[in-house]
Amino acid sequence: VGVVSSLMALVQGFFAGTFAKALEEDPMAIEINDALQLKEALWLDARSRAVYESGHLEGALLLNEDEWDNGLDGLLAVWIPEQPLIVYCDGGGCAASRNVALRLQEEFVMEAVYWLVYGWYALRASGKVDP
Repeated sequence: VGVVSSLMALVQGFFAGTFAKALEEDPMAIEINDALQLKEALWLDARSRAVYESGHLEGALLLNEDEWDNGLDGLLAVWIPEQPLIVYCDGGGCAASRNVALRLQEEFVMEAVYWLVYGWYALRASGKVDP
């Protein structure tokens, strides 16, 4: 059991270190505390419509890849140029927020676009949404 535990700790440490390094190298990644400091930010939920409707950050707009055109229309109707955008999805294993943020940055040359590290889990842990 001790050998298995040690091996698991080594693997988890490797992946945590790899993830931390990836975050340092990704200028679009933002941690929850930094995100909450951007008071004028517009929040975007990259999860599915069903999950969004079951609960989301107050004021967040739905913008996911499955409903890109509809969500984009809603975003462009309220977004003020230079306003930071923060995209979140389910959390650790979810890449939807990064994909949406990258697509906004590439297609619309939006510079202040971020994806929230740990997404929904970080929002819940911060107390910004109900668990």
